[in-house]
Amino acid sequence: MLTLEGSIALCDLSEDEIGAIAKHAPVPDRLAVALANDPFHTPEAVPMIHRMTIDDLARTVRHGNLAHSAMLKAVLRHFIETHPAYNPTRHGPRRVTQPPEGKG
Repeated sequence: MLTLEGSIALCDLSEDEIGAIAKHAPVPDRLAVALANDPFHTPEAVPMIHRMTIDDLARTVRHGNLAHSAMLKAVLRHFIETHPAYNPTRHGPRRVTQPPEGKG
């Protein structure tokens, strides 16, 4: 039987990226690997994962969860820097900004 670590190793995402998807969905990590791996090879996957991470990051900032915000910023940075299909013109800015006060 394939372990969770083995499943993640076969996926194009990092363990933290899988964790971010699992928390967003919300589903167990093993299911998040399957969710990430299948659509990850479609043109819609990159902007979907990018947007999902941005949304979760904005939510953690609004709720003042600084530790989780820092982790999600690192996940987003890693995704942007390492994914060859990422295109800032098509998928959004590389910088993560805090929502304006009173918004969100």
